[in-house]
Amino acid sequence: MSENLFCSGMKRVSKAYMDGHTRTFRGYPEIGKPVRKMLKQWINADEPEKAAMFFTEKCGFDPDYAGFLIREIYRGYL
Repeated sequence: MSENLFCSGMKRVSKAYMDGHTRTFRGYPEIGKPVRKMLKQWINADEPEKAAMFFTEKCGFDPDYAGFLIREIYRGYL
């Protein structure tokens, strides 16, 4: 994936995985307002699996990064 898709900064995810590993992701992908609204609607409707499918299938992100992004939407950071 091209690095110019990411905003500056680092986000460290720790203690989020049962295997004891810490994963570090480089920022957030650029997401337009309509897509952001769609993702928030899915999360508010308690359908995070749709957001996971969008990130993994449509965007091509790996499952760890998709899970990280979904958690960030729940927390209100994305």
